[in-house]
Amino acid sequence: MNFSKDSFLLLVLWAITFSGRAQSLVFENFDAGIPASWIVVDGGTTTDTWFGTTNGYQNNRLDGTEFAFVNSDAAGNGASIVLNELLVSPVINGNLYSQVFLEFDHYYREVSLDSGFVEVFDGNSWAVLATYSSDTGAWGMPDHPVFNLTPYLNSNLKVRFRYMDNTIWAWY
Repeated sequence: MNFSKDSFLLLVLWAITFSGRAQSLVFENFDAGIPASWIVVDGGTTTDTWFGTTNGYQNNRLDGTEFAFVNSDAAGNGASIVLNELLVSPVINGNLYSQVFLEFDHYYREVSLDSGFVEVFDGNSWAVLATYSSDTGAWGMPDHPVFNLTPYLNSNLKVRFRYMDNTIWAWY
């Protein structure tokens, strides 16, 4: 069975202010689905895109809670199936902080030609922080990356998760 899984849970943007104390700028665990403040862009050839779970997925949860994910298996497979899906955070004025970090939990399971990207908007264009194209994390032990966004600080700081699937069942 060819399948891949991706579940982004617990997106946290936090900043270390001039006083040295950390504070959460955005905390989203997607327990209530994808909030209206987040942007979902449905690209590709199907209507399958990012959504929030309400009862896990096939009896699976990350950290025992709900999560956001894109289910490319629901789209089927074949040459006409292409997904290019975006999940974009709200805008943060990064100029108000001396340091900003992004951290989240996720599970990505790779079998085919799909790719996942974590990207940050630097004020002019999107910069790739990470590319996922091999197994990363697991249901019981999700991966927990931490990215320093300080070099990208600007008044329109945001991050996005981009998923691309080119004809094969993939990231769900």
